[in-house]
Amino acid sequence: MRDKQASVKVSLVTCVAVAFVGWTGWVIAMATIQAPFDGPLLRGLFRVAIVMVPALFFIRMADDRPWGQILGLRQRPIRSGISGILVGLIIAAPALWRIMINGPDFQPLMQPATWLNGIIGSPIAEELLFRGVVARVLINRLGRFQGILFSSILFATFHLPVWLLLEEREVSAIFMDLGILTIYGALFAGLFHAHKNICSPIAAH
Repeated sequence: MRDKQASVKVSLVTCVAVAFVGWTGWVIAMATIQAPFDGPLLRGLFRVAIVMVPALFFIRMADDRPWGQILGLRQRPIRSGISGILVGLIIAAPALWRIMINGPDFQPLMQPATWLNGIIGSPIAEELLFRGVVARVLINRLGRFQGILFSSILFATFHLPVWLLLEEREVSAIFMDLGILTIYGALFAGLFHAHKNICSPIAAH
């Protein structure tokens, strides 16, 4: 049993490290070499792949159960999805309010990269890694509070390479965004823990 836990721990560390190193390397390529690495569609494809592939590999290697059972896909899917959508609407309320005031801009929605990078691909990939793998394992090993907290910090930290190397944000803005994304990560992890279904945090994300 101890060997099994140690193996899962090493696999989790490797899974997160591979995703972080891969994404950081890609960000460095976008910042230094630029074209074609900074293309929005290619960026979205790589972002999804570099996050999703380690997560799927970990699930395959660390758990013998079917993926649907591990991720709770059959666990009250409608209720889980609705809960996620409601939480997502609350999170997006300020942005929705600005859209109502300034008027909608549908041009970004016509771009495939928008759907792949921000609306569908990225939420699925990130939730699969940080909630379906990291939060699930850490909650089982450390307990609900610590598991949610540490997985949320990892989720926020994953975004650091973009902020530092591409967007060159000020230190104060980086700390603020780290706090905001940690809170978001905790909400998403809480949804996953409560509903035992990955659809809930995906819908919120």
